Amino acid sequence: MKFIIALACLSLFVFISCTDKTEESSSRQTPSDQPQISQGAAPDSGHGAHNDSVDAKGKPLPPVPIEEMTREQLNSYKKLLTEKGFYTCCIEPSCRMCLFEAEECPCQHNVKKKEAVCGECFDGWQAGKGSVRGVKPADVKKL
Repeated sequence: MKFIIALACLSLFVFISCTDKTEESSSRQTPSDQPQISQGAAPDSGHGAHNDSVDAKGKPLPPVPIEEMTREQLNSYKKLLTEKGFYTCCIEPSCRMCLFEAEECPCQHNVKKKEAVCGECFDGWQAGKGSVRGVKPADVKKL
């Protein structure tokens, strides 16, 4: 019985926390250091993460902050970064860690130069998901 009460309390807490964050994120001002949708661009409808804005290196900026993206938007944004050459992952399927950490993935370049890769790529290599020919899991170094 105590377990059921504890579970109910935890569920209520999570629900309240999620509700507060939703209200907070909808009412908060976007800081100037966060990527913003360029003026005149239509708000993202949830059908992709395409945005015409780019940073100083020419990397496409996300239409909304990464932590607010849906899975579909994340996959679309990662695909766009891959097409533009900013996401060169060394495992298949590609990692998500680099997307959240840096919004780009250099791990394929790093593994070819015998340099360290992100933790998710390292784990992927150890699980047999490496996608670079001639590289052995034992040769892969973790950041």
